[in-house]
Amino acid sequence: MGGFRLEMTRRGARGAIRSVLASIWYCGHSSTMGLECDDQFPGKADWRSLNTSVGGRLIAGTPLAQSCHGEFFNQSACDIIQDGYSQPPLYFQDPVNVMSPYWLNMSCSPFTPADAPCILGSIAAQAHRRGGLALWTHNLKHISFLNYSSPHYTGPAVKLGAGVQAVEVYQAAQTQGLRVTGGFCPTVGLAGGYIQGAGHGALEGLYGLAADNTLEFEVVTTEGQHLVATPTNNSDQYWALNGGGGSTFRGFTSEPFQPYYATLPDADEAAMAAAMAPFIQELETLGLSYTNTTSYNPTYYDHFAQYTPGLPFGSYATNSVIGGRLIARLTVQDRLGDLMSAFRNITTAGGRHPFRVNGVASNVTHGRVGNAAGANAVHPAWRDALYWLNMDVYFDERGPAAVVGALQARMNAYQDVLKALMPGGGAYMNKGTFDNPEWKADYYGPNYERLLGVKARYDPGFLLYGPASVGSDYWTVAADVCRITMGRSDYCLSSLEAYMNKGIMTMRRPP
Repeated sequence: MGGFRLEMTRRGARGAIRSVLASIWYCGHSSTMGLECDDQFPGKADWRSLNTSVGGRLIAGTPLAQSCHGEFFNQSACDIIQDGYSQPPLYFQDPVNVMSPYWLNMSCSPFTPADAPCILGSIAAQAHRRGGLALWTHNLKHISFLNYSSPHYTGPAVKLGAGVQAVEVYQAAQTQGLRVTGGFCPTVGLAGGYIQGAGHGALEGLYGLAADNTLEFEVVTTEGQHLVATPTNNSDQYWALNGGGGSTFRGFTSEPFQPYYATLPDADEAAMAAAMAPFIQELETLGLSYTNTTSYNPTYYDHFAQYTPGLPFGSYATNSVIGGRLIARLTVQDRLGDLMSAFRNITTAGGRHPFRVNGVASNVTHGRVGNAAGANAVHPAWRDALYWLNMDVYFDERGPAAVVGALQARMNAYQDVLKALMPGGGAYMNKGTFDNPEWKADYYGPNYERLLGVKARYDPGFLLYGPASVGSDYWTVAADVCRITMGRSDYCLSSLEAYMNKGIMTMRRPP
């Protein structure tokens, strides 16, 4: 049996979410979650009953590269999968497979022989794994503009369905003379983990992080409650949803968001030249070569399109490992030499897989954004950061799984080097590593205990789970994994690391 996803459409979304969560909640009272070959796993009749209760919207998952193997082999279909395997478009209309060879754990690669095993992975609690269940919100594409009024904000707003991607709302906002804070990647879904992870992007220097710009959330809890969370209504959930991490508190249906008028005064070319002049002068004093170009576009979307080739999908490949660190102002001020030495060591380590570093300047202090400390659950390290340092490394998607695991280990080691230079700092959880042993401090900081309390209130059974998400350490991933029959041989799922070779999860009593 494969993983399942419940397809969400705008009509009846809340009722379907309540129905499926009620069913999961009933099963979730068990302290153990396993795979389909475990005794406690729901049988086929249970899945049929659940499918009936949600109007037949359950979708049984199949491996993306199934057409490259066994009885399903089809050369032309396999060629399409191979050509697009490291690019996003294939994955948008697939309800189960995710855009990462690492998290697909190479259990069905389009580049292995046709007679090689092809099954869904067995990564504990990942929705695309065998036996997993998730809510697929990709088709909740509703975008509407409205005049919003509350004690905290009055003005234009945009309401987004949970499946709206950045480029879609950028285009829609342009027609209204507005701009919306969102990610650099044009296909990131704004209303989900992007905002829960804080949400940085090209407009953060003007308006702050995405989590600084939400007005309310429309959600369904694991107990089937339909709630609206605002600064004054279900305010603890509103606080947690803004920067407190994804896969944790609720299922989304929609979210009003604060946009900005594009007619606000922005810098012209002369003002840009004046602002850059001291920096340019310093480069010339140091004798460094540089290229300085200035462009002008009438709207933010036009500007975004100029610097984002390949729209609407962009040029973001999936065959990479990503990590990084928030670089504090004091670190640059007091330990610049050590920081530059670390950068050189990371980027000159050599080998077939060189690491890159690049920075995204950030000025999201409370004074700049206009909110108070503690207004949301964003890690305080964001407010002290000079920029977000992004590290990445690419690999051949045809290569062995061991290479990906080794690169992940190197990424963690390099992150540890940066941590030593700025103790007490933090990282951007949307580009974090799942097996960071200091994930509570790095991704949540001093907010963690309060977030755990919100988790216990709205998800008392700790049903919603993701590695390094709030409360995830209440689950223990067991070392054993089911064996399944693949043709004439008994095949045991392999994985990239010990973590990914585990199936059954057991839970200690939540707080």
